Amino acid sequence: MSFQFVDNSTIDRRVRKVIRSHVMKGRNAGKTVPRASKVAHLSSQLREKQWLQVRFEKEDDTDEDEKILSIYNRVGHEYSAIAIASKLSRDTRKTIHQFFSVVGEAIYPHEYCNPFDRDKSRWLRYMSTDTAYFHVTLCLMSATSDFYLEQSSRSASALVHLSHTLRLINERLSGEGALSDMTLVLVTGLVVYSQLRGDTQTWRTHMQGLHDLIRLRGGLGNFSSDSALLQKICRAEIDFALSEGCSTQFKLHEIPFSHQSWKLICYPSHTSLSPLPSAFLELHPSLREIATDTMVLANVLRTPPKGQKIDPSIFQQALITICYHLIQLGEAIGSANESSLDSCCHLGLTAFMTTLTFQMGRRRLLRREFLAERLRILMQRSVQHLQTSDGLLLWILCLGRIALCGNADDSWLLPLIEVEVRRLGITDWESLLESLNQFPWINGLHGPTAKIVWDSVLERKTENPNVIGTSTHQQSLDGMGYSGLVSY
Repeated sequence: MSFQFVDNSTIDRRVRKVIRSHVMKGRNAGKTVPRASKVAHLSSQLREKQWLQVRFEKEDDTDEDEKILSIYNRVGHEYSAIAIASKLSRDTRKTIHQFFSVVGEAIYPHEYCNPFDRDKSRWLRYMSTDTAYFHVTLCLMSATSDFYLEQSSRSASALVHLSHTLRLINERLSGEGALSDMTLVLVTGLVVYSQLRGDTQTWRTHMQGLHDLIRLRGGLGNFSSDSALLQKICRAEIDFALSEGCSTQFKLHEIPFSHQSWKLICYPSHTSLSPLPSAFLELHPSLREIATDTMVLANVLRTPPKGQKIDPSIFQQALITICYHLIQLGEAIGSANESSLDSCCHLGLTAFMTTLTFQMGRRRLLRREFLAERLRILMQRSVQHLQTSDGLLLWILCLGRIALCGNADDSWLLPLIEVEVRRLGITDWESLLESLNQFPWINGLHGPTAKIVWDSVLERKTENPNVIGTSTHQQSLDGMGYSGLVSY
């Protein structure tokens, strides 16, 4: 018998099917095979079409970049489709996206404001059309990262971008675009960059250059049609004035939106004014007006109507208007040697506004030495005159610790808070909040830091019960070495 291999060449398709069926007999007994629903498949396709649909029909007057940003992104983020003025890696694009998101959240916090996507897309569009803005933005990204990470050295790439920025701005200043909006945007970027880097002299130089360019354009009144650029300039001025302890070069009446009644625009239901604390009723009329505006803004932010938030532009208008008013009135209070009550309330209102303008945990006031020193001087001079029954001194001390001072100031601030808490008979956290809520105060914003301060006060009470029971404000100041802080 001869050896023979198995020959499969004669097996046709029907035979192969029979073989497979025979092999699988009993293998799938009791099993059910789920089959995709045609309805679900069609619904999935419909949802996908809706995700990818561009809302051009509803926004015929929208520019091309905003139409692109309105597309639902299945991959990447809302900036992935925008062309940048230079070739970037995927990680760099992601960093740019995060930077614009963080900055937008700092200026227009979502707790109080509606989204401001139109403005965000505008600044991003500048990155795709202007190389100088692209470089200054990367400089700001690097400086912001270094600031939050507390790094003093600058990276080599940041220096390269700074060099490109300065070269391109100098070329622009020598040409026809010297007074263009983009030139002002670029110089404002350099102002913020030098501020983040802590380079005071360069900060002053760029700030003066910005003032000169605006004056050559005819003043702030010529920016009424561009509220975003106007607000950017005003925020830079406020930053500089509060940090340096000087006045703003532009006055409140020069700002186009300063005459608008933002109190009525924010919420019609908040047109009624909250009762002012008794201490505020004794203030100078101009300062009392600011205190009233600040109380209205605080009430709007801490008890907004359900489901409603402030328009981002109106929110910035309110902050800028009150800050300009406070800064300019501060000169009059100082030069006229007004009462200690006016000076202390003015500082308390300024501290409150800095917590809104320079968000705690988002965008902090970078250099607070001037305001912190002023707080120490006023407490040394006026602490005995501020012991009012409504808790004015406690409000100033708590806001001063939250907005102006750091851990190093606890050595003299906490003893003062201790004494005032004891004098007012405050024994628990709820009683402390009740006292503070008489004044401009937002629990959601100021509460977490205030709770830390309150816990520190309780800890001191536990450690030094006898001393706290007999100390006074003046003894607390003298014991901390501040008796000779002010010379007359």
